[in-house]
Amino acid sequence: MKTSAIGKAALISREGVKTRAYRDSVGVWTIGVGHTAGAGAPIPKAGMKISYAEALSLFDRDIVKYENPVNEAFQGIELTQHQFDALVSICYNIGEGWFTGRRKGGTASFVKSIKVLNFKKAAINIMKFTEPKEITTRREAERDQFVTPYETRLPKGRSNDASTVKVNVPITFEQRTSISPPVTESVSTAISTTTFAGQLAKLWAWATNYRKPNVIRAYEPPPGFKGNMNVYKVQVELRAKGYTEVGKLDGFRGEDTDGALRSFILDNGDDLNKTQGLYKYDYTTLSYVVTGKPKKVDPSRAFADTRDVAHNAPEVIAPVNSLVRIGLSGLGLGGLVETLQSVRDAADSASQTADAAQSAIAQAKPVLDVLGPFFGFMGRNPGLILAGFGLFALIIVTPQVGRIVQMFRDKRIN
Repeated sequence: MKTSAIGKAALISREGVKTRAYRDSVGVWTIGVGHTAGAGAPIPKAGMKISYAEALSLFDRDIVKYENPVNEAFQGIELTQHQFDALVSICYNIGEGWFTGRRKGGTASFVKSIKVLNFKKAAINIMKFTEPKEITTRREAERDQFVTPYETRLPKGRSNDASTVKVNVPITFEQRTSISPPVTESVSTAISTTTFAGQLAKLWAWATNYRKPNVIRAYEPPPGFKGNMNVYKVQVELRAKGYTEVGKLDGFRGEDTDGALRSFILDNGDDLNKTQGLYKYDYTTLSYVVTGKPKKVDPSRAFADTRDVAHNAPEVIAPVNSLVRIGLSGLGLGGLVETLQSVRDAADSASQTADAAQSAIAQAKPVLDVLGPFFGFMGRNPGLILAGFGLFALIIVTPQVGRIVQMFRDKRIN
């Protein structure tokens, strides 16, 4: 793994950039971004000066020497980007011996905790390295960085800083979601600079990241969200790729979500048997979906409706159409019954129009006789009950019609 631009910005904020050699809190000659003789040439000494650009170039070279022991110590353990960045920052400060064990006393307690996947205890043990006391706020910031994904909050240089670090390049999808592929941004684009070269670097970073597929996406679940956040992110990305069959974005894995992921895997030309691990809905799944191809839309089906489905797949739409007919019949029959009932009630109460009423009742009598058995079962308002039943049937069937049409558009129904 490599330190991300966010991690570099945080580390620079903690170390500072010094163009003139100075003695650190324990008396060691230092220059640039915490560069000491232990990191190799050049050897800092009294009166030594370097340019700002040289300090950043030296830092880009030095940080590799601290990434290597962290990678070595946790080989085979899947660290997220914010965890890796925090550990590199700590290694940069306390030295690689605490990570590799090649020192008197062996490895640090937080390293041992991570090796047994006890990240909660590791966060506690990080705070054992707070000597001298001036380093406490830095260690607190590194601990917070270790436990807090970048998508939740960017890190601070020190815990008592008023704000988080500033990163002047577009934050990549991997950094935002704590996925950990190599990040190769130059640190000169990760911090503020007023030089002309720095402004050009910022412009180039913006231009080369503009409209890339791995864009920032704000994962903000709806109020009252109780689902799994990783499943929710995958659902959001599948929807963004055009797989509307994913269903509700609720964070719960179900038939719709699994079906959408299955379709995505097949559309991207991968073997279902070799991608079973993707159904864990972890960061690997999220990365796979984001970097995959969007759904191809068949132009001939883009605007398909129920008539197209009925023509091409009548056996699928037939049951739904039957329920629609039942619903409409219920509404129509209910309205007719209510009308006839109103006529009879009006006739009973209007003695002055008895002859006209008797004629109306005589015309309505055949229908009322047919529906008579239902009246006793449905009470005094059979028309309203019939209409309510019809409306209920339509409410149930309407979403299913839309779903079937969408499945036809997605070519899941041929």
